[in-house]
Amino acid sequence: MLGFFVRLAYISQGKLFHLDDSGKSQEIESAFAKERFERVERARQRHAWKGQNSEGFLSGAQLWGSQASTRQDQPPRFLALSRGRDSDQLIYTLEGNGIGGMFANNLRENDERRLVHRSERGPIDVCHHPDQPLLTFAQPSEGGVCHLHVRNLDTGRTDEVTEGDSVDRAPAWVPGPGRQIVFQSAGIGRNQAGDAMLLGPSHIALLDLDKGSIDTLVEDDAFDFLTPRKTANGDLYYIRRPHEDPAKVDPLTAIKDFFLIPFRLVGAVFGFLNLFSLMFSGKPLTTAGGKQVPADLRRIVLLGRVINLEKQASRDPLGHHAPLVPKNWQLVRQKPAGEADVIAEAVVSYDLLADGRVVYTDGARALVTWENGKSEELCRHSPMEQIVALP
Repeated sequence: MLGFFVRLAYISQGKLFHLDDSGKSQEIESAFAKERFERVERARQRHAWKGQNSEGFLSGAQLWGSQASTRQDQPPRFLALSRGRDSDQLIYTLEGNGIGGMFANNLRENDERRLVHRSERGPIDVCHHPDQPLLTFAQPSEGGVCHLHVRNLDTGRTDEVTEGDSVDRAPAWVPGPGRQIVFQSAGIGRNQAGDAMLLGPSHIALLDLDKGSIDTLVEDDAFDFLTPRKTANGDLYYIRRPHEDPAKVDPLTAIKDFFLIPFRLVGAVFGFLNLFSLMFSGKPLTTAGGKQVPADLRRIVLLGRVINLEKQASRDPLGHHAPLVPKNWQLVRQKPAGEADVIAEAVVSYDLLADGRVVYTDGARALVTWENGKSEELCRHSPMEQIVALP
């Protein structure tokens, strides 16, 4: 058993949770998000009569269901987490209902403050400097690119600090007096029309804002290196997993896809007829599947990979909280001299404790490492998308 408490914050399917000193998890709500959602819902109810009988036969809403039109009815989702200036402050980003923003919240006082507000998509990664009033975050923009920004919380100034045809994500400040950021970066592959088609392998880079330089720390075309953290003594942590090249064709997969074409056609026809049944009778053609689950709850994206939660549940029929990702998603610690050790396997997200230990999640559980290399479970909650340790 643990001889100490580990306070955590984590995101699960767009919701934020806090594992407190007593070891109990409780959901944290954003006052801004709640007020925004209630305001949008009141406006929708006031004007609902205007949309009655305004849709024609086989209109877009009917063909594609109400998902597109009701997306604005969903509460804003939590996207990213970071520790704040002290152990009770969380920095998080929200997106939904036409807004994107970054907020600071004191957990003990439940005092939420807006730091960055955007009417379009908000920041998707965020990290607060451990000693200085600085935030760094990843901001998507047109063309599929994503670049890093730095915001000075005292002056309110925000600067874009990376550029190029790339996706730069997961920035983390390096402890110390300087202004250094480690982050992951992947180049974008485009077709002749300029459309983004794929991402290259992610490598780890170090950005020194004081020197104005960027150096590559780790790269290998066979792997993705993700969510780096660098300690004051020079140790570099990251998640390493095999890189998937969508342009590489597996002959066995191609043969299987050829023979599955008739079955997929039958499935498409059934889906079309099932849609008609839902439109005119309000009932599906079959109820064998039980209660329908929204698509957003069946699949999640973990570090850029789509995870089918239904398929994962079928692999864990006894409810043992099996990891949501393969064992080859490895948490690695690399020493300044270059030697690397695997700390844990099947890792989705992690954070570093002040005493050198690591808390991490395999997507279904939160765990903490011990000096002997073993891990101990802190709590269970599936799916866990990101985890942050609170001092």
